[in-house]
Amino acid sequence: MTLVLLLSSSQAVRKLLPQVRHIKEMQNKNFVDCYLYNFLEGWDGITKIKKPVIAAVNGYALGGGCELAMMCDIILAGEKARFGQPEIVLGTIPGAGGTQRLTRAIGKSRAMQMCITGDPITAQQAKDWGLVSSVHPPDQLVAEAVKIGERIGQHSKLIVAICKESVNNGDERYFGGRTRLNGSRQANRL
Repeated sequence: MTLVLLLSSSQAVRKLLPQVRHIKEMQNKNFVDCYLYNFLEGWDGITKIKKPVIAAVNGYALGGGCELAMMCDIILAGEKARFGQPEIVLGTIPGAGGTQRLTRAIGKSRAMQMCITGDPITAQQAKDWGLVSSVHPPDQLVAEAVKIGERIGQHSKLIVAICKESVNNGDERYFGGRTRLNGSRQANRL
């Protein structure tokens, strides 16, 4: 059984999450259609995977691509990668948790800048701002991601899964979200 999932292309993402949509599919839909028919349903499926998910971004991760990358546990970038939330240019906002995840990753001011200007950032900026873990030459990116996956694979699958859940819960708790563990402690006080 595989311990780590490595996503390095839009084809890999679409195989894993076939419900992922492209921004072009939204062009002829209005808000009511998107809302009533759960247009973005299933996008967060990647966050529910117990295995660590490593994103290797070697090109443009804009809009939904950036949101999907932020749903991964570790993001590595190629030197020419670009990250952004250009939805404002299309007259909408990031819809798959992009505003919240981006704010958590890089802070309010930088997230605000990216979301309300629509301007992308370079891989180096993304690293400097805390959005990605590291930047690599494009021809070494996937190999570096595989190395990290192999390193993770040396550890107990159960402990890795618990560690992943704990880190994610710590992030939610810090930002005011209720976690399963925190929620059960609250219930015990009542």
